[in-house]
Amino acid sequence: MMTDEYRFRPATEADLDAVAALYRVCAANAHTHGNDDWAPDEYPNRQFAQEDLAQNGLFVLEKDGEIVSAVSLLPHGDLDGLDCWTVEPAACPTRLCVRPDLQGRHIAQITVEHVLEEARRRGCKATRHLSLCTNVASDKLYRRMGFIQRGTVEMYEFPHYCFEYIL
Repeated sequence: MMTDEYRFRPATEADLDAVAALYRVCAANAHTHGNDDWAPDEYPNRQFAQEDLAQNGLFVLEKDGEIVSAVSLLPHGDLDGLDCWTVEPAACPTRLCVRPDLQGRHIAQITVEHVLEEARRRGCKATRHLSLCTNVASDKLYRRMGFIQRGTVEMYEFPHYCFEYIL
């Protein structure tokens, strides 16, 4: 898989509107596929992107100068309290999204590979991920990449698989 045509980088304040727009289009697309955990203009939105940016946790993947995906890497989160995890210290990649018109081209995998490397660089030994049980694409991606399902949990009003990736 060719990745040199993509550029993974920390987001900047100037990216916030583009990331918020990406969240909106991805949320709308998710609803058409039966995944209702994202709601346009509610979750995620610009405020989430801004908070993640303030924690040095918001990243984008660009192709030809355009943002094609976004992901956040947070040092702590709601997942810390779950008892299914096996490795510390860990980080939580979250809010992974790929432009709907580019889905199916391994962009999510490229983005995840980069965020895993960033977690390693930050000294983490694992990452923790939630995947909506009805989100077939993310479930397939995580399993194909070697993530280990550690359990299932009801969070944010929806059932999710708990995935851990040992770095």
